[in-house]
This record gives sequence, structure tokens and C-alpha cells, in this order.
Amino acid sequence: MQKTLIGYSWFLVLCSWEPEDDDEAVKRFGAVYDYLLPLTDVKLLEEFKKNNPNDPLCDLDPDSFKALNLIGRRQFVMVGQAKSNRLQQKLALDIGLRTGVSVEVLPATLVHDLRGVLI
Repeated sequence: MQKTLIGYSWFLVLCSWEPEDDDEAVKRFGAVYDYLLPLTDVKLLEEFKKNNPNDPLCDLDPDSFKALNLIGRRQFVMVGQAKSNRLQQKLALDIGLRTGVSVEVLPATLVHDLRGVLI
């Protein structure tokens, strides 16, 4: 089980679009993949953080970040923990600005924490 890190909050980013926006969505997600590339390797991430200390990607816990690519169903979902909401805001703007891609950013929680949240 992934614990919530001290000073971090869980988030959920939901993206969807209509068939006429397929080309733009694929292009935008290609750019998102390129932006998230440093998360794929510890050395790349360390180098990125050293060269870009104020970038919102530095606020993310890379071990918690997951993405569900449902391009064929016109949906894309990302979940993770971050120190601030700067990354979610950047992703929402990069994906949805001036496109037909709908982006929702929501707070999230671990299912194991639901008991404490609901009681």
C-alpha cells in the first residue's frame, strides 16, 4: 500500500474528448508524455530537478504517479501525490487550453483512508 507522504496530497486528473478532437488530443498527450519523461529514470529526474528546481514536476512523488491511457476510449486518467497543485494546473492547461479536451482536476484519497474520511 502506498502511504500518503507528509506534506503531499493525492490528486486525480480526468481527461476526455469527442471523436472530432482525436488528432489534437493525441498531439497534446504526446507533449505530456515528453514532459513526464524524467519520471521514467532516477538519473533523468535528478538531472531535471537540478536544472529546473522551480518546475511543477519537482512537486510530484514519482513513485505514486500512475497514468491510465484510454486513448481508444477517448479518456486519460492520472493520479499521484504532489506537494502543491502546481503540477495539476500545468497539466490541465497544457492539455485543455484551446482544445476540445475536457480536463477535471480533483482531490483524491487512498481507499484505506476512506474510513477516516467518512467517519
